[in-house]
Amino acid sequence: MLSHTIPLAGGTGRDLTLSAEEALELASKGFRFSVCRPGAELGRLSLPIETVIDFEAGTLTIRQDEAKH
Repeated sequence: MLSHTIPLAGGTGRDLTLSAEEALELASKGFRFSVCRPGAELGRLSLPIETVIDFEAGTLTIRQDEAKH
């Protein structure tokens, strides 16, 4: 399973908006995207994903199964 942790940055974690840098980092780890438009700063991860919010640490961990070839 792929896993990536980002700062929660005061949000609730319900609106998973990735910066261009975060999307590139996720893509380099093998995460799959249903929408990816780097120039428009638009990236949406392919479902299913799992999110784990740690309010004490202020982090959001994103998990996605690895692609099956």
